[in-house]
Amino acid sequence: MLHKITNYRLTGLLFVIAILASCTIGPPKLDKEVEQQAMLYKQDGNLLAAAEEYLRLADEHDYYADYFYLKAARNYLDANALELSEKTLKRLRNQKLDPIQVFESRILAARIALIREDAMLALHQLDISIPENVPVDLETEYYLVRSLAFEKDGQMLNAFYDRSRYSPSITDEQLQKENQKKIWQLITNTDLRKLEKAHQEALTDSVNAGWLELGIIVKTGLYNMPLLESSISSWSKRYASHPAKPDILQTIMVLAREVNELPEQIALLLPFNETYREFSNAIRDGFMAAWYNSTGKRPVIRVYDTSQGSISDVYQRAVEEGAEFIVGPLEKNSIESLLMSNALTIKTLTLNRVDSSFTNPRNATGTDITPLVYQFGLVPEDEANQLAEQIWLDGHSRALVITPDNIWGDRIYNAFKSRWTELGGEIMDYVRIFDSSRNYAQPVEELLNINNSNQRARELMATLGRKVFFEPRRRHDADAIFIAVSADMARQLVPQLRFYDAANIATYSISNIFTGVYDPQKDEDIENVIFSDMPWIVDKEYQRSPLQQQLNRAWQQMNSPYRRLYAFGTDAYQLIPQLGSLYIQGNNYQGNTGTLAVDEQGQVKRYSIWAKFVNGIPVMIQR
Repeated sequence: MLHKITNYRLTGLLFVIAILASCTIGPPKLDKEVEQQAMLYKQDGNLLAAAEEYLRLADEHDYYADYFYLKAARNYLDANALELSEKTLKRLRNQKLDPIQVFESRILAARIALIREDAMLALHQLDISIPENVPVDLETEYYLVRSLAFEKDGQMLNAFYDRSRYSPSITDEQLQKENQKKIWQLITNTDLRKLEKAHQEALTDSVNAGWLELGIIVKTGLYNMPLLESSISSWSKRYASHPAKPDILQTIMVLAREVNELPEQIALLLPFNETYREFSNAIRDGFMAAWYNSTGKRPVIRVYDTSQGSISDVYQRAVEEGAEFIVGPLEKNSIESLLMSNALTIKTLTLNRVDSSFTNPRNATGTDITPLVYQFGLVPEDEANQLAEQIWLDGHSRALVITPDNIWGDRIYNAFKSRWTELGGEIMDYVRIFDSSRNYAQPVEELLNINNSNQRARELMATLGRKVFFEPRRRHDADAIFIAVSADMARQLVPQLRFYDAANIATYSISNIFTGVYDPQKDEDIENVIFSDMPWIVDKEYQRSPLQQQLNRAWQQMNSPYRRLYAFGTDAYQLIPQLGSLYIQGNNYQGNTGTLAVDEQGQVKRYSIWAKFVNGIPVMIQR
């Protein structure tokens, strides 16, 4: 009985508490006139003053302090006062925030992270569920900010999905068109396989499915006009009211007509001053030989000397005189100058590569799906990276390295070391050789630890007090040697390695070890060294090609120290109609300088082939 009474009393007590709670008088509703002054500041564009006013209101109205802090933080952020915005967000009393306030604070924090180029932090802040009854403008802001974060993190497909979710809330026609252009850019920057997989999963969403299918159509048919036109026509019937119509479809067809036709006039920009004359002559002659050997209608070629004025002036003159495509310049500082200027207006293939931190500009409309600038160069760092990979694939893991004692040698070593250690390899020792040195015994002894062996012998003789027979012993903890030196240096260096019994250690080099001119008597000193090079130089099929035979007849390139630059010139011309396909479809092109591919930054990557000196003659190795 007592137990029942207790339960009745407890139930009654809970009932009373519930009644009292329902009758509790909360704080008065916020009068919007309180923030009228802050709103006036904002309307006048004085965002900092608006933020300060909201902070003052937060101090006066404690119950609504978090509401005002969020307003202040947003105005500071819109005024690009990041530190003040971040400081204000830290004043929020997290335990008192409702779900929507938490949601808004995370969006603001993500915006700050994005401005600071920290996409990972931004995505972490946005890893939050959308609360119930969230205002529409806050939800759309969330999708837009998260799309920007995904894009900056390289997640183009996820960025597309959020852009698509953001799209229905846009009421301004111009903003809607800009968003559609951005959606299309994200689609075209997504790998074909990812598009195909996403399309299979999006068939119930007609808008997204339409975007994804359009991307697949362009990536597979851009360079086949009949197929492209047929596919676009079929797509248009199935997606009659899709937002890609008509602007994006028109952009696609204009681009298709451009990429399926060679430009009518090409400008070749090269420096013909004393420093670069021989290099430029070889590139120009290779370029013109490829032009002469091409079939069909040939474009007009005009050659411009970039040493005769600023690169911007030379570039502009070429455009004004009718160039529809630019090849060049050659010097890195000229390329950097163009990339940092607003002078770039037509498709350009540079003849060198610069740091990838330089942004690749798009065309003026922002709707072109291919870069405005492609960068192509005979970059030794590419060879160093490939050497690291090949040595590793050959089963080696502990390398000795020799380079010249100069800036070029440092570049090669740093590139090799970065890739080698990334693969898991270990550099056992590294020596640098002065260009002027003719005595390579000392650096070789240092590399092979012969010095230590000699020192131990001297210490032993000092201990015994008499001479003893001694044969220097090299180290045995390395299984590969990488020598990035010239042919002249290698011809003296490799015999030194053999002298100290290192002939059985696999030795590798980049193409600098071979002059490009066959000389078996001299090159027998570098017997068995494996090196990377161009098909043009070591593949007999390429040596017999009509193009190379023509260059031999006209310029005796077979005996020229600039043979690789002739090949470079031929590829520069032959790449022009291939660039868009290589960029969009991820294909490879078998060029005279190697297998060529184009990355997301528009940089042409070159993959060498392999050769080995046998009886003083380079013999191609099948890998």
